[in-house]
Amino acid sequence: MEPTMDSQDGAIRKLLETCRPGAALSRGNLTVVPLFGPPCGPEVTLLRDALRDGSAEITEVGEQGSVNLLLVRNRGDRPLLLLDGDLVVGGKQNRVVNATFLVGARSEARIPVSCVEHGRWRHEGKRFEASAASLNLGLKSAKFARLMESLKRDGRYDADQGAVWDDVASYSARRGVASRTDALADAVEVSLPGAEQLAQGIRPAEGQTGLAVFINGRFAGLDLFGRPAVLAAAHDALVRASALEAMDQAGGTRAARRVSARAVLGRLARSAKAGHPAPGEGTSVLLEDRRLAGCALVSPDGPVHLAAFAVR
Repeated sequence: MEPTMDSQDGAIRKLLETCRPGAALSRGNLTVVPLFGPPCGPEVTLLRDALRDGSAEITEVGEQGSVNLLLVRNRGDRPLLLLDGDLVVGGKQNRVVNATFLVGARSEARIPVSCVEHGRWRHEGKRFEASAASLNLGLKSAKFARLMESLKRDGRYDADQGAVWDDVASYSARRGVASRTDALADAVEVSLPGAEQLAQGIRPAEGQTGLAVFINGRFAGLDLFGRPAVLAAAHDALVRASALEAMDQAGGTRAARRVSARAVLGRLARSAKAGHPAPGEGTSVLLEDRRLAGCALVSPDGPVHLAAFAVR
């Protein structure tokens, strides 16, 4: 039985209210505040890990394919967690996952995605692989804002494909990259060495369940998981995505403090709105106030992942 909105709201509030910030780690204009909370929700496997070990497979939907849907098969014994912003390459064109979704053990689901490679619609291998690149925090935030409006308007996980292509083109232009197929991965890979250098030394701590990111002293984004093991597996990719955004906003070195993260957690705890059934398993609960917007995926066993962004 799916939990009610009241129980989902209570579970999210408890997750946020019991979460405590650790000591901030600053590198240049990037500050990452580790978050710690009691374990909750199901044990899951991340998409990147499952694709590597063969316990998950992603293919086009049928022979013709669909730009904004992919078929995800989970052969594993644990639910499979796809994170908002996960990039996969292959198939007929590279895609980004539109929100956080959970595919049950030994099951499959059609997952909403957006194309991030405008200039290709032909197979380069039938299956998809996890990209070494990351969707930077700014692109993820812009995509999420459009997806939130789509969910509130008609309950659809639509990130506005045309706007996604515009975002990719703008990002590639800023990076000075001309890609043969207008692929976001080509532009991101140029900046990855710099992002990895900026993020050097920012490692997950024992028991850490999330992180809050500040750029030039301002809140940029937050990810919070139910389980420390999931944060540990996702940590480096999330920090890379944050470092890519910090590079895009170069110009200041003001750091943030743990008290800033505590204020963000407090605002989010009071911001749960309507829930929407998610493809696969669970419910997406929107979080929104005048400064923050986010989404929490709640399974029947409890919260799995919460992501939030600054409202621009």
